[in-house]
Amino acid sequence: MLCDIVLSAYFSPYKLEIKQESDSNKYLSIVDFTLDKTNIKFFSFDNFSIPSYMIIDGERLPVKEIGQMAFMGSKELINITIPSNVVKIGSTAFGNCSNLKSVKFEENSELTSIGSWAFSQCVSLNSIVIPKSVSLIEMGAFDSCDDLTVFAEASTKPIGWGDNSYIDQYPIVWGYKENDVVFETNADGFRYTTNLDDNGERYVIILQYIGEETNIVIPDYIDVDGISCPVKKINNKAFKNNPSINSITISNNITVLEERAFYGCQNLQTIIIEQNSHLDSIESYAFSRCSQLQSIYIPSSVTKIGEYAFDSLAPECQIYCGALSQPEGWDENWNSNNYQVTWGATNPVSK
Repeated sequence: MLCDIVLSAYFSPYKLEIKQESDSNKYLSIVDFTLDKTNIKFFSFDNFSIPSYMIIDGERLPVKEIGQMAFMGSKELINITIPSNVVKIGSTAFGNCSNLKSVKFEENSELTSIGSWAFSQCVSLNSIVIPKSVSLIEMGAFDSCDDLTVFAEASTKPIGWGDNSYIDQYPIVWGYKENDVVFETNADGFRYTTNLDDNGERYVIILQYIGEETNIVIPDYIDVDGISCPVKKINNKAFKNNPSINSITISNNITVLEERAFYGCQNLQTIIIEQNSHLDSIESYAFSRCSQLQSIYIPSSVTKIGEYAFDSLAPECQIYCGALSQPEGWDENWNSNNYQVTWGATNPVSK
């Protein structure tokens, strides 16, 4: 338990508070970060690491808190690593760090909370890996981080990650296991990252499409560092509100279409599911508001469909299902507009 302030201290360029836990152990809270012409030359801000420990009056003390407004407005920061013993990031701690691009936490992080507006106005921030130990994210923590993709070690959203934290505005990769974030765009315009499956095998997640094709084919594999990796997921919001797509072909390695993957693709008319599809899950709102979609085939491999996955499609839309009847894992509102469903169907537009 983190407790009372004992002393203030200075360890260039950090202003610190020495605090004491209930078991009398002392620790450090960073309250300010001040650079000047005498100390700035000693730091590399491309890969800046906050120290795990500092020596204060001969005592080696752990850094456990990053205090309120500690790094606020530090435009020098570009990529930062936060030590594993930090348990709390205070409100506005990194607010308006306008050149900050990535935030990484050391392995086995003990971080439990990210305070209100902690990373607000970090307009260049494109990635943060949030440790599975984080149970609380407060109001506005990621406000106005328009280019952000969140990599969460947790497999699902914890209760304490508030809706008003703004984290839901951004693409989130759940269950992230990689040591280093991969952000690449291939020649076909697919922006992607990678993750590891339960066997430690690497696979590809499509994050966004920035190409110019209107008839899009999701690749079976993408080359990553000279290794051909299967494309298994289309991430949440990956194609959201894309006005250009007319048709999409889902390759047979795809297992998950995440929440709002194709939400609001108003010119999407045709979805082609390849033969021998391994598709297992179509999550909530995946095809919602695809108002021109005429038909879709759902293979028998699909065991889960989230709420409103097929909402506000073309009025005459036909849904063909390989299953003989509705599987138990399909939400009761998966077909909220009651489009005509044919059970036990074969794929009418397979590749």
